[in-house]
Amino acid sequence: MHFILESAVSKFYPRNSMPNDSVLTKDLRKLLEIYFTLFEKVSLEENIQNSDEKEEEWFEDLTKYRIHRVAERNQNLSKRVKQLQGYVCKACNFNFESRYGEIGKGFIEAHHTVPISSLNKAKIQLDPIQEFTVLCSNCHRMIHRIKPTPTLEKFKKMLKT
Repeated sequence: MHFILESAVSKFYPRNSMPNDSVLTKDLRKLLEIYFTLFEKVSLEENIQNSDEKEEEWFEDLTKYRIHRVAERNQNLSKRVKQLQGYVCKACNFNFESRYGEIGKGFIEAHHTVPISSLNKAKIQLDPIQEFTVLCSNCHRMIHRIKPTPTLEKFKKMLKT
């Protein structure tokens, strides 16, 4: 039996001249970036192909798992934003505690006023007052549906009153 190995991405290092850890880490990060790009493209193509299925064939397949790239977020920064700005939505004035009682106490979402995607994967210091606002879950989801993401003031003007 004959096997042919295919590789979408690889990098060869001669055995007698392996690079140092920082070079290996950099190369591995690049390979992972390429892998995730390919993974997302294949997933998208599968979704397009599967969208032609008949409605009665739709089901949830809980045996499949998907790997997502996510930036690690600073939970302490989010907590600080909420402590400083309060727990009332700055767009619609919704208050979770007023509506839900004790389980809503201290609940709100921190929204970056500078889109995360524009931060170029850098490690930067953010001001919890100037570079964030607090939004209820609905307003937070809706503001991100608009491209480019509007300022809080523009979003508030768009809201139906």
